[in-house]
Amino acid sequence: MNYFIEKDIKRSAGETVVDLAKYKNNDCSNLNTVFSSTLNKLKQLGDDFDLIYVNLTKEHLSIPTVRIITTPHLQSIPAPLIVASDRLFSFEKLNGYSDMIKKYEDLYMGIYPH
Repeated sequence: MNYFIEKDIKRSAGETVVDLAKYKNNDCSNLNTVFSSTLNKLKQLGDDFDLIYVNLTKEHLSIPTVRIITTPHLQSIPAPLIVASDRLFSFEKLNGYSDMIKKYEDLYMGIYPH
């Protein structure tokens, strides 16, 4: 808990805080608008990236949820894994560690991965 307080609650002397009002006027009425807006902002930075998104919506909750991953390139070396490639999901089954292929939800550990 001390780490959380020191890192996320207390601010260092030179730290700047972005006012959330800056983002109030963004149209987030549907996911397509959000994707288009995000893609346009990324294209302003260049076109050397891959945009991967996964629908994490749980049908019983009826809340649209999406995980977006942006990478400059797909990873060409085996470790450490920084991209959600097909190999990441099928590795355990292909190598006999599990009987099931992983789903993306199985990999998500929350905002603070431990």
